[in-house]
Amino acid sequence: MIRKYKNRYMGFLLSFLFAFLLIPGMAKAEGYSCTVSVPVEVTLEGESAPKENFTVVMEAAAENTPMPEAAEQNVENSGKVQFGPVTYTAPGDYQYVVSQKAGNTENFTYDDTVYTVTVRVVNDGAGGLTAEIWAIVDGEQNKTDRIVFNNRYEAPAAPEKPAEPAKPAEPSKDNVQTGDTLNLTLLIAVIAAAAVVIGITAAWKIRKKTSEIE
Repeated sequence: MIRKYKNRYMGFLLSFLFAFLLIPGMAKAEGYSCTVSVPVEVTLEGESAPKENFTVVMEAAAENTPMPEAAEQNVENSGKVQFGPVTYTAPGDYQYVVSQKAGNTENFTYDDTVYTVTVRVVNDGAGGLTAEIWAIVDGEQNKTDRIVFNNRYEAPAAPEKPAEPAKPAEPSKDNVQTGDTLNLTLLIAVIAAAAVVIGITAAWKIRKKTSEIE
C-alpha cells in the first residue's frame, strides 16, 4: 500500500516537472526573441566624382552566428544601408566583421577600415529579449555607434600646355627713329654728291664749248 502510494506520488511529481519544463520551452520558441539591423554609411569626397559602386561586406566572427539574408550591400557614391533584420533567440554576444571591398577604379581611394561589430542580446525583464550594438575599429579600443566608410576621388591634373616658341625681340622706337634719321642723312648726302658731280660735269662741258668757239 505504501509502495503503491509512493509510485503514484513519484509519477505525479515527474509529470508535473515535465510539464513545467515543457511549457517555458514552448514560450521561448514562440516569443523569446529580438530582431536587429546593423546600419552602415558610405561617403565620397572630391569634386566632379564620376559614378562608382562601393561594396560593404558583413561576415560572422564565429560559427552558428545568425546572419542577414544579404551579406553584401552596394552603395553608389554615397548612401546608407542596413544588414538585417537578424533574429536572435538567446542571450549572448554575437560578433561580426564589417569591411569594404577594395576597388581598382583610377583616381579613387577606398577606405580600408575594418570594424568588429558586437550585438549584445540580453533579457529585457519582461519575458523577452533586447539588444544593443556597438563597433570597434580594428587596432583601437573606443566603441562607436557609427560604421562609416569614407572614400575619396582625386580629379586628374590637367595636361600642361607645350611651351610656345620665343618671339624675336621687336626693335625699340628709339632704334627705329635713329635708323630712319641715318637713312635720310645718307640719302641727302648721295643727292648732294650727285648734284655736285652733275654741276661739275655741266661746267666742264660749257668751258669746253667756249674754248672750241674761240
